[in-house]
Amino acid sequence: MPRAPFIRAARMSCERSPIMIAPAGSMRSRVARCASNFTLSSNLITYSSTTTVSNGTLKVVAPNNLTSSTNITLAGGTLDATMIGYSTNQTTLDFNLVEQATNTVVVTSGVVEILAGKSLNGQGSLLGSVTTDAASTMNVGNPVGTMAISGSIALNGTVNMGLNRTNSPNNSDRITAASFSGSGATLNVADVGPALFSGTVFQLFNTGVTAFSTINLPATSPGGIAYTWQNDIATLGSITLVTGLNPNPTNVTATVTGGGTTLTLDWPSSHLGWTLQSQTNAINVGITGTWSNVAGSAATNQVVVPIAALIAVTDGIQAGAS
Repeated sequence: MPRAPFIRAARMSCERSPIMIAPAGSMRSRVARCASNFTLSSNLITYSSTTTVSNGTLKVVAPNNLTSSTNITLAGGTLDATMIGYSTNQTTLDFNLVEQATNTVVVTSGVVEILAGKSLNGQGSLLGSVTTDAASTMNVGNPVGTMAISGSIALNGTVNMGLNRTNSPNNSDRITAASFSGSGATLNVADVGPALFSGTVFQLFNTGVTAFSTINLPATSPGGIAYTWQNDIATLGSITLVTGLNPNPTNVTATVTGGGTTLTLDWPSSHLGWTLQSQTNAINVGITGTWSNVAGSAATNQVVVPIAALIAVTDGIQAGAS
């Protein structure tokens, strides 16, 4: 008689119950939010909802697998798929040359397969290998982070990644793996932070990847600065911003016009995207460390200020890349 489904756990310390067992041995959702390890090792348990791994380690042992999960999300945890697999039926021919089932064999593949219409998301570690089918999706980062795969990964679907120059330690999403393969995949890269500096290198993969037939890089910053790129995905796994936001300091020129009624502030057009900041205080206060952005200044290189607004105050002005 087949064994009843069971869950084996070690030193559980969970925020809430991590497992929901549905009638007839199916599992609606599996969420590992444990400070230690969690192992799914039983007769085949199927479910068709989400899988989220955070904090601890979720280990899946054959014949269990995650192919029916609508999406798998690594939220900083580790998914151990080194013993993941499936079961297959062996058959033999009877006297009438009709195949008859003889026994069931459990196969350990060590491969997480993301089927069409399903997704692999987030950041964290995945022990084992990954295959993404055509029409599947990878959403890397949360919002910016690294998905580290100990084995190989075959990319055949869509991969979505983000760039953010203020993120630390990496300024972009990243996928690391022992090796990459696949074909016909699509890479979509988005600028999810402030405008990017010219000359910045974004290491999206730890090595060159030739699986992509389509690569979509951001054409402009969120503020409208035009970007041009050097694409080294196939050879180095990276992209470099050739033109974008100028990172070098510049001067702001002040000119009084209109018979002394208007102050015009200019800076080079090469520094479009820089933000003008100002502060207005009483004369006895002077300049402080508190600055406010001048609305709309990031979209231009000239701001006109009525001089009447400056009477009886001390007014400070500076420009910088926000």
